[in-house]
Amino acid sequence: DEEKLANINYLSIEQYECLKNLNIPTLVLGCAGSGKSVVAKRKVIMNNNLDISTVYLTCSDILIEQVRDLCSELNNKN
Repeated sequence: DEEKLANINYLSIEQYECLKNLNIPTLVLGCAGSGKSVVAKRKVIMNNNLDISTVYLTCSDILIEQVRDLCSELNNKN
């Protein structure tokens, strides 16, 4: 769904800084509402585009489902 992907197309400077080094694993930590999920989902997309395996850990069932759907969409496009 393009609307889902549109929500993660725009990153703040701080969010971009978390993702600019592709050669190291990324651990995303922060308070509620800080954009952790946006950064993590973007990392999933970037890794998928580079054929890099990704481990996504969260305690949120909602986020697990969202990332599972995102991965399915990305795999269907490839």
